Amino acid sequence: MLLQALNLHKQYDDLPVLRGVNVDIHEGEFVAIIGQSGSGKTTLLHSLSGLTPIDRGDIFIGEHRITSKDAFSRRKRRRDAQRVAIAKLRRDHIGFIFQDLNLIESLNVEDNLRLPAKLAGVSVPDQEINEALDYVGLTGKAHAYPDQLSGGQRQRVAIARALVRKPQLLFADEPTGSLDVHTSAQVMDLLRATVTPRTALVMVTHSLDIAATADRVIILADGVNHAELRTPSVEELFHVMHG
Repeated sequence: MLLQALNLHKQYDDLPVLRGVNVDIHEGEFVAIIGQSGSGKTTLLHSLSGLTPIDRGDIFIGEHRITSKDAFSRRKRRRDAQRVAIAKLRRDHIGFIFQDLNLIESLNVEDNLRLPAKLAGVSVPDQEINEALDYVGLTGKAHAYPDQLSGGQRQRVAIARALVRKPQLLFADEPTGSLDVHTSAQVMDLLRATVTPRTALVMVTHSLDIAATADRVIILADGVNHAELRTPSVEELFHVMHG
């Protein structure tokens, strides 16, 4: 098992967003997370990836717990050491594709790909940059700037950036939300191909058509596990969502 999340709780002010959610992710899986607006799906994705701290519950990546209470310890040395360990685990094992891409307009494509590792104090070999760009079909675009690229190409840059470190777990938040049907299909082909016997893709999407291509679909409602389906049809998903 690549990831296990147990009894996750999260609230903002007095509003509960996650209320005891459980998730497990296995090698070789494409898992889609869907739900109505406000169901907690994006908060869940951010929590699973370590971007958003949870209030209660446990998350394990492999055998490593990323929700250790030491991360919030009053003892600075213990707290800092645990946060560094969690950050390293995320850096080495997790890739994230943001809904709004988060590309830096003043940096060219290559520098956008290098930036996350650079901020973590890690250098990325040129070969890894070139391999990531080749994979997403952007060979020769390393020195282009984001405003010189189409929407689909910008999305490919975001995918390449997430893949540079060859993560075991790739998280994607609505990666096709702003793309046309043709470009969405191309992006999904790229993302689906990242799944190997050793890796997994976890995606939040509002599209039932895309969710129906997943190996497994987790459906949230009001911050709890509502249903889980394996290789469902669009009709089955619609029935569970609206039935």
